[in-house]
Amino acid sequence: MKQSHTLLLRLTKQKNHQAFKTLYDQTSPKVYSLILHFLRTKNVSEKVLEEVYEDVWNKCGTYNPKNSSVISWMLEITKNKVASRLAVKNKSVLN
Repeated sequence: MKQSHTLLLRLTKQKNHQAFKTLYDQTSPKVYSLILHFLRTKNVSEKVLEEVYEDVWNKCGTYNPKNSSVISWMLEITKNKVASRLAVKNKSVLN
């Protein structure tokens, strides 16, 4: 049975590793597909996925359910990570 992402994130805030694993299992396919869509490289996409979930773990206390759903909040983190990676890639291409 799928658990609420909000509950899982609240438990993650309490450093509950099992809740974080469950949140990862439930959300990582969507997050990874977004990353891969833009970065198009499996190795880089997997690294960015790891960075996204590090941020979710470290920043889960900043989540406010009044502002967005958990998945929207996570996809915003994902978007920012992808944009940063693309900016670095474009900068290196220009140099």
